[in-house]
Amino acid sequence: AVVSELGLTPQEETRIITTVGDARQVVDKRLKDNRRSVARNEPPVTYDFIYGDAFNDFSVPWHLTTREFQQKLRELLTPD
Repeated sequence: AVVSELGLTPQEETRIITTVGDARQVVDKRLKDNRRSVARNEPPVTYDFIYGDAFNDFSVPWHLTTREFQQKLRELLTPD
């Protein structure tokens, strides 16, 4: 899908990181790990693009639509 849909070459597709799990837990863990990294004077892990594929029957789970969750996602984006 990375090559056919996004047009990335096999060398570029290694830049794609896929994480499977509950989005809220994954985001909270990454933010926690980033705080630890910063405390050790290490750079935090950030992302150029975050794509969420989450649904529950007919809708996105409510906890992924809150302003708080969106702010957490913003913290994980590489500043541009």
